[in-house]
Parts: sequence; C-alpha cells; structure tokens
Amino acid sequence: DKNKFDEVVLGSLDIAQSEVLKRKNTELHPEHLLYGLIQNKSSYASKALKENVKEVEALLNKLPHTSNSIPLDQIRPSAKMQEWLTLAGGHAAQQGRQETAEKDLLRHLPQM
Repeated sequence: DKNKFDEVVLGSLDIAQSEVLKRKNTELHPEHLLYGLIQNKSSYASKALKENVKEVEALLNKLPHTSNSIPLDQIRPSAKMQEWLTLAGGHAAQQGRQETAEKDLLRHLPQM
C-alpha cells in the first residue's frame, strides 16, 4: 500500500474499521475515520472535536448499511475516502514526510 500512516492515524483507522463492522456499513467512509480520530485518545481531534461527536454519529447513522455484516477484507474505502487519503498523503509528501499524519487529514477534511 502506498499510503503510510503514523501511529495516530493507524489507531484511528482501526477504530473506523471496527465502527464499519459494528454498523454493518458497506464501505469505509470519511465519517468513519473522523469518528476514529475523535475517539482516539492520542489524537488532537479527540480534544479539538469532541463536542462534534454527536454530529459525526448522526452522519454515521445516515450511511448505507446491510442486514449482514461484511467481512473486513471485503470492505473498501469509498471514493471520497480514497480522495481524502490521496490529498492528505500528497500533502505529507510535499512536506518531505513518508507518513500521513492526523494534521494532513484534518487539513484536507472533506465536506460530509
């Protein structure tokens, strides 16, 4: 995978993926990762955006879901999610960094 992430982003992605499974969503959306960032105690977002958690949960509630859970290896990032990771990764690379950090993601936060 060409995307390399720092520890905070990786931890947040883990939370995001478990949320996808729990909610039986069909894709990994930016809303999941934003939720993961907010719930990750070692993130900046957990302090800066904790007031927004209800709004993010409301967005998660609107995402498409199935009656059966989809195995994790079959869950793909949505187009918007791929675009977000690409923009954030491009920004990190321009800064001369190998890993995409939370600040890169927050800088390119998509409209949800």
